[in-house]
Amino acid sequence: MAATLGDLIEDVEGLLHGHTGQDEQLTYLKYNITSTDLSIEVNSVEGVRRGIVEIDDELLWVDSVNTSSNTLNIAPFGRGYRGTTAAAHLADVVPVSVNPLLPRSRVRRAINETIEAVGGDLFGVASGTLSYDSGTVTYELSAATFPDLLDVLAVSYDSETSIDSWITVRRWKFTDKANATAFPSGKSIDLYDPIRSGSDVSVTYTRNTVPFADNAATTALFSTTNLPSSCKDVIIYGAAARLAWAIEGGRTNQTGVSSTILSDSYGTNWRGAANNFGKQLYAFFEKRLQEERDSLLRTTQPTIHYLR
Repeated sequence: MAATLGDLIEDVEGLLHGHTGQDEQLTYLKYNITSTDLSIEVNSVEGVRRGIVEIDDELLWVDSVNTSSNTLNIAPFGRGYRGTTAAAHLADVVPVSVNPLLPRSRVRRAINETIEAVGGDLFGVASGTLSYDSGTVTYELSAATFPDLLDVLAVSYDSETSIDSWITVRRWKFTDKANATAFPSGKSIDLYDPIRSGSDVSVTYTRNTVPFADNAATTALFSTTNLPSSCKDVIIYGAAARLAWAIEGGRTNQTGVSSTILSDSYGTNWRGAANNFGKQLYAFFEKRLQEERDSLLRTTQPTIHYLR
């Protein structure tokens, strides 16, 4: 099953929570709420206090708690707190997390930052087609047909005898700074081989990595971001490393961290545990990133071609 944004968030949170020695206090909504409701009834207010709660991807600021009615009173500014989006939420479906250590919005931001950061090393591979005209040499590689195009790897055209047989084009030139007036995408390709007019020309190309544009937990990782399917753990390690530094020392329980982490210059000072764990995560991230980069370079070598 294809990995989704929700899967990534759960994996990153699970990885970090496993080293804090602390479980979150959870309850749930008793009734549906709209995006503007400021009074929210939950199943239990045990452990809830004035501060932040999280429902789905929204943070809310609780101004007071009514223990007799199990109601959370939200401050006038409290919906969509800290840059999150106020939204409607369904009863009994998702948990209400009390003072979350790692808000989902923050985890998602770390995931997107990691996807953007690996763009110089990782890329997607796709292909698109254009129709060849014997009277035309230069063709636009439009954003509609070749979305997120980074570079061209190979070019071929369909054989006259069989639609399943493709002939390699040996002479072509890719331009990523084409005249924007003639080619709005700014990207074009020149084809110099004698190709049969009307043939479909297939262009295999690399694609830029793209961060998640929406908050839907069901959004597929690889079809959305253009990343190779094998690099899920690269993004998890990278995002977790970014977040580990932000876990305040007071919440890092030394019993939840390996003895290897605690055996360095910090000794048994648990206040250094989160930072040291972050260093380990970053080392895992760098190692896996290099492995994925090497694998991509081995399997996506551009075909030998001539510029004229």
